[in-house]
Amino acid sequence: MTPHIRAFIAIDLNETIKTSLEQVQKTLASSEADVKWTEKASLHMTLKFLGDISPDQVEPIAEVMTRVVATTPKFSFDITELGAFPDILFPKIIWAGVGQNAETLEGIARRLEEELLKLKIKKDERAFSAHITLGRTRSTNGKDRLVAALEETNLPSGLSQAVGGITLFQSLLTPQGPVYTALKNAPLK
Repeated sequence: MTPHIRAFIAIDLNETIKTSLEQVQKTLASSEADVKWTEKASLHMTLKFLGDISPDQVEPIAEVMTRVVATTPKFSFDITELGAFPDILFPKIIWAGVGQNAETLEGIARRLEEELLKLKIKKDERAFSAHITLGRTRSTNGKDRLVAALEETNLPSGLSQAVGGITLFQSLLTPQGPVYTALKNAPLK
């Protein structure tokens, strides 16, 4: 039986943004809420979670990625807001969101969804929302303190990410947390 690869398509973040977001995580963590924070090295913006794929799907997925972004000019996006899903009063996923060029990211994600359907990769039920997951709550312990911290914390200004391509990542789940490995890159125009 062929082993499967847990995979996703994402934009890796620059070191400045990762360091700034790590500082925000530390500020929020002072609430002592029960949150599993995303490791600094693992911070990224997911465009499409693929789940388990077979190794022979890697090349066709890479071809789809290349087709989708081949005509998209390089661009930048700003990270401008802090929030939570489903909402800030009931935080399950704590995130940093995109302001400028969110619609460009949404367009890429939508085209990936459409093209990957041709490879029998299931479409996401939820609409795409351009965000970076900072952490996930494990229980409601400390929820009120976390909500207060989210409402009081501001992101640093000037967090901008240049996008020159998108990457297919493998996600290897370990007891210490996921380990991400870049498998394929697709450059923008």
